[in-house]
Amino acid sequence: MYSREKVELFLLATEDGMGPTAAAKFAGVSVGAAKKWATGHLPHSYTGARCRIGARKPPRKEASLGPDKSTYAPPATGPLAGLNEDQIENLLLRAVLADLKAEGWDPASISNRSKCELGERLRRATALPLRSITGFLRISKSSYEYWRPRVAAPRDRDADIRDRVVRIFREGSGCWGYRTVWARLRREGVRASEKRVALLA
Repeated sequence: MYSREKVELFLLATEDGMGPTAAAKFAGVSVGAAKKWATGHLPHSYTGARCRIGARKPPRKEASLGPDKSTYAPPATGPLAGLNEDQIENLLLRAVLADLKAEGWDPASISNRSKCELGERLRRATALPLRSITGFLRISKSSYEYWRPRVAAPRDRDADIRDRVVRIFREGSGCWGYRTVWARLRREGVRASEKRVALLA
């Protein structure tokens, strides 16, 4: 006797246009049982009683595993106002895939900082509300707001020595190398590694 899942798999395959033999192979059931099911005689394990396909009740609608479609509600104004929810979702998916340059996208594999960076680019490009962006990227609003200022204005780690390095380099008419610049910084009491100075000089 076949499980309910195998019968449902067979029925879905036939609804998608597969023949009984191909659907049987796809569902992992015997061809004889599949031909019987194709004529309308479903097993007791599926229906609870012997019946024909036409008499079965439509399957219950189950809760969606993906984000709620209202997440992609189009904005009232702007260039995306005329699009429907599916078009907006498609637009966001294309933007994500183009940004990540990957075969697929798994939200768990991306840091919240990267999600926020992508979200800000999507907001500028699409003018979608924040609710749509955070829902699509599967990031909480609080995490998004935490990373937003950090993404908007990245910290310049070399700001404290940049002006001095440029000044010393110009004093040497652009001829001094990073070691000379680094030595002069040390004389002025500035502590910085040679690598930092080499990147700036």
